[in-house]
Amino acid sequence: MLKSNNYIYGGDDGVVPSHIHFGTFMLFRAKHYDTKIAMIDADTDKRMTFNEFAQLSVNIALSLKKLGVGVGDVVCVCSEKRMEFMPTIVGVCCTGASFAAGDNSVKNDAFLYRLKILKPKVLFISQASYEIHKHTLSTMNTEHIVIYGKGPEKTFEEFLSESADVEEFEATPVKGWKDIAVIQFSSGTTGLPKAAKLTHMNFIHAITQSERKYQGFDVNNKYAGSMSLATREWYYTYGLFHTIITLSVGSCVVFTREYIVEDFLRAIQQYKIKYLQIVPNSLMDIKNCVNCHKYDLSSVEHIYSASLPIGKDLISGVNINFPNVKEIKQSYGMTESGCVIHEEIPNGDKLGTVGTACVGTVIKVVDIKTDEALGPNRREEIRFKSLSLMAGYVGELDRDYLDEEGFYKTGDVGYYDEDKYFYIVDRLKHLLKYKGATISPAEVEMALIKHPGLKDVGVTSYPFSEAPVVFAVIQPGCDVTLQEMNDILHVEIPSASLSEIRFVEAIPRGVGTKIDRHALKNMLK
Repeated sequence: MLKSNNYIYGGDDGVVPSHIHFGTFMLFRAKHYDTKIAMIDADTDKRMTFNEFAQLSVNIALSLKKLGVGVGDVVCVCSEKRMEFMPTIVGVCCTGASFAAGDNSVKNDAFLYRLKILKPKVLFISQASYEIHKHTLSTMNTEHIVIYGKGPEKTFEEFLSESADVEEFEATPVKGWKDIAVIQFSSGTTGLPKAAKLTHMNFIHAITQSERKYQGFDVNNKYAGSMSLATREWYYTYGLFHTIITLSVGSCVVFTREYIVEDFLRAIQQYKIKYLQIVPNSLMDIKNCVNCHKYDLSSVEHIYSASLPIGKDLISGVNINFPNVKEIKQSYGMTESGCVIHEEIPNGDKLGTVGTACVGTVIKVVDIKTDEALGPNRREEIRFKSLSLMAGYVGELDRDYLDEEGFYKTGDVGYYDEDKYFYIVDRLKHLLKYKGATISPAEVEMALIKHPGLKDVGVTSYPFSEAPVVFAVIQPGCDVTLQEMNDILHVEIPSASLSEIRFVEAIPRGVGTKIDRHALKNMLK
């Protein structure tokens, strides 16, 4: 048995705790960071220490156990960023149940579709989200609905009926290598979103794999006590993973409730943010903000980005807006595994790369016609193996997303250079990126087809474009405008918006009724 010269190995220096329990892992970390500040709501300046974080997590776990929640159950959180969100995740996992994030960016049928897959025993939901989704919720048979804030259902304060000393608490035992800790929705390679199941082992490895040469827990690591701004929503994979990683290393998570650029800038100035978690579209918004110069952004030394590659022009703009930035770290990953490629890009070196393979990850670039693993500078599909790779999708019928060697087929086109740095070129798969959010074309189509003037519709986008393009087949004698379509999306999927409409006689379809998305993308040319 020999290593392949065309496989890129990420190293073997990661460590997984012997208990393999995500809830226990986070409680251990939180207890030892003690009185350091864990979270700050920048809109209110409300703060939570790690001790308070641990205590609230324990109280949530015990109160859930009183409701009969345990291994095999699913608990869903549907909320904007708020103090209770992260302790709820830890509390859920401490019961042995699985946590799932409800996507606040979708409504009505799209929201119902997710709930029917999850079948949550308990749903935590913010007051604002409840008002949006109450009609949909009335059609479900969810056993318990708990509202963060005021509302007609049980409030979070009423739910918190149990409490115990953190030192006396013990999480429900799990089989960490197979019991599911987290369920996150991914668009997969085709069709409607799929629910990816991550075990406790998957999730712990996804969190710790960025700690290269990990030598065990260190309460005095370089991140502990520093300020980190979280700009992404926590129902998005990048926002969720990065925020939990930040807490696990003792850094304080600062957040704002709304996506408002000047709120980000204000928070950076007020809390002397050192670590900035962001996506390229947000960096562009900062670059174009006319009031950017009014804020002191000199505290930012490290910028972390995902979603899309950062271009050279944008990097130069970053250096102007953030004069003391030492590194811009890009990463590549997905809902099914978390980050699998990451590295620092110091002082403009290796522009355009997303870095090198993470610990415990093996990556290959494959000719999709022959399955041959290729050498440097050959642009084909990226595939990988990792301990963080999900256990599968909820309700899956087969595992066609794995090749014969067990490598996950990402559907992304990329290559690596002679130094084993990776570059992402394009996507084979059809999910779209818009302002950092992942958009499912099938979901957009499902929403748009409700327009009475549409007979058929197909959605795609230019590579790494800002917004989707829609191809539309019109009902005889009807007129349809781009504004009308965007009005529908504003209600159904607010995170999506169409940039262009093209009227065609037919939508290309393959076997059965599936849209031929490769043909659709070719129509853009």
